[in-house]
Amino acid sequence: MTGSRTAKRRQLLSWLPTAIVAAICVAMVVGAIAMNNSWWTQSAPPASKEQETVDRMSIFTPAGVEYLTRQGRMKIKLRASSPSVAQLGLEPLESRTIEPLVPVEAIVLGEESVFHIDLVREFTVTASTEQVASITLVEDTNGTWQTAYALLSARASDWGWSDSDLEALQRSLLAASRESADRSYGAGLPAVENDGNLVSARIDVDGADGRVTLSYTIALADAGPSSPTE
Repeated sequence: MTGSRTAKRRQLLSWLPTAIVAAICVAMVVGAIAMNNSWWTQSAPPASKEQETVDRMSIFTPAGVEYLTRQGRMKIKLRASSPSVAQLGLEPLESRTIEPLVPVEAIVLGEESVFHIDLVREFTVTASTEQVASITLVEDTNGTWQTAYALLSARASDWGWSDSDLEALQRSLLAASRESADRSYGAGLPAVENDGNLVSARIDVDGADGRVTLSYTIALADAGPSSPTE
């Protein structure tokens, strides 16, 4: 009897690896089918009317944010002919901050210029009563404020700031870092006119965790000044 039980046990154990492998294979096939049917794995899913406007501008509803995150690109007009706030999924006079799951490319079509940042980690869209008045882009950056300053300096001349503006910003940041009691400080570049748009920028340092924020605000020139630089 002992020999018979041992033989049966060995026979059962010999089937276990095969059964486990088979189960894993089935799970992988089911997973692959599910992924292939997933919206996120489509190479170029067409945008619906809830995801983009007819002229392919981003919409800021949950469906629109999911789509722009999947595409890796946020695109918006800041012109007199911009879409209405309702077309963009916004409320009049609303200010909506959006932080995609991953950093995305930002393209802002101004009156005459195009403002482009490779990766932004969040952005804030501010509406007037009828259309978008401004957008603030937070560039994805790591390191010290000097790292953010280098990124800002690289696009300063194209966006309208002078060397003297940059030198003044550097002096302000150095002075603020020395004077801050809690190690939180910041300074900004003045708002400048760029072909029908107003552009400003700030570098801020959070003393609690050392996080550095580099932000740009682009506004319609007739919508009032951009974010304060003080």
